[in-house]
Amino acid sequence: MFRDAPLRFILYLILIPVFGLGLVLMLVWYVSRKSVRLEINERSVSLMTGILSRCFVEIPLEDVAGIKVYQSWFQRLMGVGKISIASKGRDGYQIEVSALSCPFVAQRFLDRYKERHAKP
Repeated sequence: MFRDAPLRFILYLILIPVFGLGLVLMLVWYVSRKSVRLEINERSVSLMTGILSRCFVEIPLEDVAGIKVYQSWFQRLMGVGKISIASKGRDGYQIEVSALSCPFVAQRFLDRYKERHAKP
């Protein structure tokens, strides 16, 4: 959480003496971060979000058309970033995850898969 948005974290710490408002805000932030799960395996890329209601998106690896990684200069220092994954036959990005630790590891895995399974 701190690496994703350190200024927000510090603000919430300052707000703790104000009727525990900072603790409530940190708890909401923590739960929202933990409710996102990105999984990349040998067959597909999947994203599951939500705690009470769930949203599930899955893209087979052979259908991955594009990968975009964004990091601001501060996110680069902290080692986090945003990854967006597009699939063939669809407009825009179907999977987007922000505050992802080491986003280039996921990008390299997907790039290697595409290289190994490229059709000549």
